[in-house]
Amino acid sequence: MPPRKSIELNHDDLLVFFEKNNEFNRELRRLTQATDIRFDWDARAYRLSAAAARSPEVCHNLREFAIRHNLGFGRAAARRLGAFVTRNSLSRLRAELSAIEEKLRGGISLPNFHADGGTDMAGRLAQRAGQLRAMLSWPAFGVRPAECDLVSPGCLIRVGFADGEEQTVIISAVDLPDYDRFSPFKSAGRAAAVSRVGQGWQLENGRGTVRILAIMD
Repeated sequence: MPPRKSIELNHDDLLVFFEKNNEFNRELRRLTQATDIRFDWDARAYRLSAAAARSPEVCHNLREFAIRHNLGFGRAAARRLGAFVTRNSLSRLRAELSAIEEKLRGGISLPNFHADGGTDMAGRLAQRAGQLRAMLSWPAFGVRPAECDLVSPGCLIRVGFADGEEQTVIISAVDLPDYDRFSPFKSAGRAAAVSRVGQGWQLENGRGTVRILAIMD
């Protein structure tokens, strides 16, 4: 039996090991857009079809759900949901966390009214730091699983713009040496986080479109 408070892949189903309650049930249904969720009393876990996790947005929602509720991931579920780290992505996540912690020690308190929720910079960075700490404990692979075409934490994202320009970026809340980035607090970063190879979106302020060309380790 997997440890309590984890998400596992069981044949064609995802099992979410967590205590049964109506609020938890409603949250899972909302985040996965699934109607077939049920509590499996034999497994002592919520069960839903793994087909519900085909959407990159649902995979992202389940990753954030796991962070909020302190759930881990089995290795098969991690590959399916993009909830893993590699040697390379782990180093980028650690570098981002270290840079955020350094900024927070400096007493940042700059407001950013364009960010969702209107919270101050320090609050958003502190929340991001908490998410990064959770990600660091996710299943580790030597290299990126070949079958995963989802944007996952710490990966390199090759994007193409409508004018033909291409760029390799990471999703990071702070500047890191040698990397261009999309901020998770801005629309481009939020869109990239819920995407897979081939997906695109409209940039804000009429600046054209961007599409994900490749995801690399």
